[in-house]
Amino acid sequence: MLRVRYPDGAHDVEAIYVSPRDTAVYFVSKGFRRGSAIRLYRVERQHWSSPDTSGEIAVATLVQTLDIRPNSEAGRVVTGGAVRSDGRLVALRTYSEIYLFYPGIGGRLVPARERPCNIAGVDNGGEAIDFLGDTTFVLTSEASSRQPGTIHTVTCGL
Repeated sequence: MLRVRYPDGAHDVEAIYVSPRDTAVYFVSKGFRRGSAIRLYRVERQHWSSPDTSGEIAVATLVQTLDIRPNSEAGRVVTGGAVRSDGRLVALRTYSEIYLFYPGIGGRLVPARERPCNIAGVDNGGEAIDFLGDTTFVLTSEASSRQPGTIHTVTCGL
């Protein structure tokens, strides 16, 4: 079990990924609250890889504030994240867009595209993303009382 505290207070986090390059776990805040930013946090491997860390609380390190302008009305809040198996590309999804980044020193993310990929209308309530190939993604959404959850594939080139 990993217990995490953020240095600047509580955050709604739905995007989590582990980098195969530095084996740190990364957390991306959703940006849902009015006036909040989307931030990237990091917890080093030693805090989560030891046999029993259930009694410890790891303090995440703020890596950066991402240049994604949250807007819940436009569906621009981070709901999922993934890192490609070679560790050279990170994808963050919102309800309406996919943002691609190159991970740099200390886990900082550098935009891989000038604009995000538009996925508006692909699914309702999009919750997760994963790499199916280099630039092909699997997107999932949760079910509602009116419709089942969905699974889609999309391509978002560099």
